[in-house]
Amino acid sequence: MAHPKHRKQHTRQRILSAAARLFAARGFAATTIDEVMSDCGLTRGGFYAHFRSKAQLHHEALAHVQQEADLLKHEAALAATAMWVGALAVAQSAGDESLAAQMTEACRKAARVLREEVDADAWPAYFWSPADVCLH
Repeated sequence: MAHPKHRKQHTRQRILSAAARLFAARGFAATTIDEVMSDCGLTRGGFYAHFRSKAQLHHEALAHVQQEADLLKHEAALAATAMWVGALAVAQSAGDESLAAQMTEACRKAARVLREEVDADAWPAYFWSPADVCLH
């Protein structure tokens, strides 16, 4: 059985995801708490264990969507960086110094983009860049 605190957090995330989806589809005013909770398979009574009001839910759902968008942006930048690192490895193994120099610069630029998207002090350890491994 899931730890109660973990289960509550998981339920809260389900509610936020449902709210974000329904607010986007129907609008804030047209979406009821009952609809959000029904979408999660929960009852209205459970809502108040997680949120004080529909306005609080709306505020937190917007923050939830922004976090998801930021993560997707980072994952796309990370994938692009990995592609440049792969191209660098191919250029180096082919012995093409000119192409390797171009790919090294592309890796550095991609790594800078990754670092610029978050405050350096808040850079989580799991947001490493493949370029960090190849260029240092």
